[in-house]
Amino acid sequence: MNDHVTVLGTKYTIRYEKKENCNLLGDSSGICDTSTKTIYIANNGEPTPDMKQDIRAYERQTLRHEIVHAFMHESGLSNNGPATDAWPEDEPLMDWIAIQHSKLHKAFKKAGAL
Repeated sequence: MNDHVTVLGTKYTIRYEKKENCNLLGDSSGICDTSTKTIYIANNGEPTPDMKQDIRAYERQTLRHEIVHAFMHESGLSNNGPATDAWPEDEPLMDWIAIQHSKLHKAFKKAGAL
C-alpha cells in the first residue's frame, strides 16, 4: 500500500513495508527519510504474542509520529549535524505531539483558538 501526505507544501510518499524488505527500518516501526521524502511504516501483517495486538492502530500511531518528524524537517528545525539528541529529533517529544494532537485540536476548537 502506498499513499502520500503533503507536509508544508512538500509531498511525502508513505510506504508500508515488511521489515525484512526495508533495511532503513532496522529495529524501528517507522522512519522518515527526509532525503527522499518518504515515510516507511513497518507492515508486520498479523500480530504475534510479543507485539501490539491492534497492528493497524499501531501503524497509524507510528505514521503520526513520522509525519511529525517530517513537519520538523520541512519547518527547518531538523538538526544538521550528527547529534541525535537535538530536540527536533527527540523521540519522546515526537511521540508526545503525535499522541496528544487530537486532544490539543479539541481544546483549541473548544476555546475558539482555531
